[in-house]
Formats: sequence, structure tokens, C-alpha cells
Amino acid sequence: MCDLYMKDPDARIRQCLLSSPVTYSTDLELINAPVIMEYVNNFSTIEEFDSISSNVWRMPLYYKNFDIAEYVLDKCTTDEELQRAGHELAVWARRPESVGDLPARTCATPAELGRCCEVVFTVITSSADVEGVALGKDGLSEGMAPGSVLIDCSTIAPESARHVAACLAEKGIDMLDAPVSGGVQGAIDATLAIMIGGEADVLERVRPLLDCLGKRIVHVGPNGAGQVAKACNQMIMVAAIEAAAEAMRLATASGVDAARVRQALAGGSAASRVLDVMGERMVRRDFSAGIEARLHHKDFGLVLEAARQSGVPVALTAAVAQQLNALMAQGWGRQETAVLLRVLERSGQ
Repeated sequence: MCDLYMKDPDARIRQCLLSSPVTYSTDLELINAPVIMEYVNNFSTIEEFDSISSNVWRMPLYYKNFDIAEYVLDKCTTDEELQRAGHELAVWARRPESVGDLPARTCATPAELGRCCEVVFTVITSSADVEGVALGKDGLSEGMAPGSVLIDCSTIAPESARHVAACLAEKGIDMLDAPVSGGVQGAIDATLAIMIGGEADVLERVRPLLDCLGKRIVHVGPNGAGQVAKACNQMIMVAAIEAAAEAMRLATASGVDAARVRQALAGGSAASRVLDVMGERMVRRDFSAGIEARLHHKDFGLVLEAARQSGVPVALTAAVAQQLNALMAQGWGRQETAVLLRVLERSGQ
């Protein structure tokens, strides 16, 4: 992963991390990086998906010059932001019924969509899914023309981003890895943080589109560098959730009101958005899914593999990963990551 870095990678990655209202300590802001867009096929049936997502738009691609590949977006109006900017909407969905009454042109395959697009956005859960949509049979690469651009906003492995970019480059297609952060509200408000890996000139060509979606757009480095920045984000943010869980557990086990402890901490150097949001959920014991813990579990697998490849010791991240493993073993993967508190409670029984 070291070959991804520019001459001053730490400054570029930190610039990405300093882009959201989620704060940790008094001097470092973190990106609250819940995955707000998720591939439909993570659910075994469409009925299962519908049962937990009453206000979800399953949108694939927007087109006329600009398109978004199939994703699930909870209460988000990203498509509206793009339409307000003058872009028409076209969609591709593996399940045509998922498009519903969305006013859009429907394409039969990613390749068909790619043939009528200059820029394509994808937001998909896994590396394998991104590679399948981009490079597989009837994939985007079979339709996109030389000079067109794929912007992948998924959270995937850096090496996967590099692989897709290299394969597309053989056909003259440019790619940016552009993972996003800022939460559902950030998508609604078009204030997402966007971490870019790829060529600077490609970024400048599509910057007007990205400006429709986010307030902070940082070019971190070459392809894969955006994914490195997102990995760093996830390391810090989920570790902060685990720290909040341990603090709330210690308070309760010591016979002290956890709500009052959280209130006290909020006025000092431990104040953070994570403590505000996740700490409150822990106090209220509200673990209903906002961002499902299984997604952070998936992300930590990517982080640990990146660290292994780079030879970087990540002792704290490894410990948090074990807590996420325990969470998944309890069957709590579809609950909010604040449920890490219950992992601590269960381990003490």
C-alpha cells in the first residue's frame, strides 16, 4: 500500500479526516462514516430488505452525462441534488421492481447504461461486487467509451480499486476511487466528505458533479489512496465507539449513572460527536440499526489486510476488530455499532 502514497500522504489523509462534525478529543475531527448506501443483494430476499427499510430508495444509476450504479440509499436525496443541477436520471437495477416509480430511464445492464454515459458513480458494499459491476459480463467496461469516467464511492480494498482502475485504463476509461463519509444527513444536505484517489486532472473534470454531493473533496493521491484514507477513518471512528462503550460500561459497573457520566464528559477533552451520538444510544439502549455493525466489521477486515500488506502494527485496531467479531458471533450484525456495549456486558457475565 505504500506505493499509493504521495510525498506528503499524512497531510492529505489528515485533511480528509478533518472534514466532518464528528469530533474526538479537542483537536482532531473524525468523519462519522456510516455506510449510507448498500448493495441490494446483501439481503437474501427483496421482502427481507423491504421489511426493514420503509423509507428507502433503491436507486441505481443517474445518467445523461452522469450516472450512479445500483445502490440502496436510506432517506437520501443525492439524486435530487444531481437533478437540481440539471442532470437527468436513468437507472439500472438487477431487480427491475426495485426501481419502483422513480422517474427515470431504465437500462437493462450496466453495459447499456455505460454506453449512454460520460461519468458513472458506483456505491457498492464489497470489492467483489465493484469488480463484477465494473469488469464482469455486461459490466460497465463493456459499454463505457474511452475518455469516460467511473467514480467508485464504495468502501473497498485499495488493491481492488487499483485493479479496477488498471483494467479500465486498458480501455481508455478513467477511474477515481472516491469513498464518502458524513452519514445519511450529509447525503441529504449534500455535505459529504469525499476522499479521492486517482489522477488530479480527472478529478477536475468531474469536480462539478462531486460538488453536487459534498462540501469537502480532497485529492489524497493516486488510485487506491482514497480507500487508504477511508480505512484510516474507519480505524479512528470505530475505535472511538468502542472507547465510548467501555466508558459507559465502566460507569455502570461502578454503580454510577452512565447518563450523567456522558453529560460530564461532553464538557471536557473527551467530548466528541461519537460520544454524543453513540454514547446517547448506549445510555438509552437504542441499538436499532442506523448503520449496521456488520458493515464496520467488513471494513475492519479491509483495514487489517491493508495493515498486514504494509507491515504496519495496528494493535488497537486489532483489539477493536476482535470486539466486532464477538458482536457478529452474537448475531447482532444488523444492529447499530453502539451494540458493542452489549458485547462488553455479555463478556462480564
